[in-house]
Amino acid sequence: MKPLPLAGQPSSPVRIVAVVVNYGTPMKAATAARSTVEGARRADAVVVVDNGGANADLLATALPFARVVATPRNLGFAGGANVGLRAALADGADAVLLVNSDAALAPEALARLAEALRAPAGIVGPALVRARDGRLESLGLDVSPGGGRIVEVARGAPPSLAGGPPRRVAAVSGAVMLLSRAALEVTGGFDERFFLYVEDVDLCLRAARAGLHTVVVPEARARHEGAATAGRDHPARLYYTARNHLLLAQGQGAGRGTLLAAAGRELWRAAWLAPRSGLAGVRAAAAGVLDHARGRTGAR
Repeated sequence: MKPLPLAGQPSSPVRIVAVVVNYGTPMKAATAARSTVEGARRADAVVVVDNGGANADLLATALPFARVVATPRNLGFAGGANVGLRAALADGADAVLLVNSDAALAPEALARLAEALRAPAGIVGPALVRARDGRLESLGLDVSPGGGRIVEVARGAPPSLAGGPPRRVAAVSGAVMLLSRAALEVTGGFDERFFLYVEDVDLCLRAARAGLHTVVVPEARARHEGAATAGRDHPARLYYTARNHLLLAQGQGAGRGTLLAAAGRELWRAAWLAPRSGLAGVRAAAAGVLDHARGRTGAR
């Protein structure tokens, strides 16, 4: 990763609107929303999207400073986030801080992210710290050219190793990302074909093709629980990650051989997790591979 030169480029955004996406974890979503207004640089407005609307009243009571938007059904992370992104842009946002319900920003994080959001950086993200053990989850994401394989940079390293200036990366996690208005306008937001998982990487890659870089800011920190909706070995997660990694690879122009190799990798991963997920996990990954071949997207 190379440091991104920022000197002399346009100033950081003036109006930042935070968007928190919730599905069935309202107390965590409330914590995520509060973290966006507790630092020296606070979000100027907060939108909470309640996917399916089951927790809208509870969220409105817990977060009187936020606007709660309920969707009629679960739109997935991609669709729910897009609802919030559109609301934020309509509210005059120069940039949108997207926070998943199982993440929370450190008090200094938003100020450091905002400072780094200068063209050609269109998307910035923090160092993600695992809630369960305090070690790094990622310093951004690497993506293999054409194959769609995603690697979390510095996964498992001690947080003391996260330092230095902002660096350009292929992508950052949708757990926490600050997106410029320009990045949202050129990409149109998340591709809702993904529904859940991998849509964050796809968005970053599309922004890069439009000339807007993705940057990780090591000095900005956010805590991430991870897998709050579906555990890493949950069949639903294995289904969507298998299907969506192939969709991502296809979008990168992967050929038949590369796609077959990617499919094999997803099936191997599911088999490796089988002691925890059981045969249901292997079947789910296989269904994801088959559904990609059939052209099936969106909700399962």
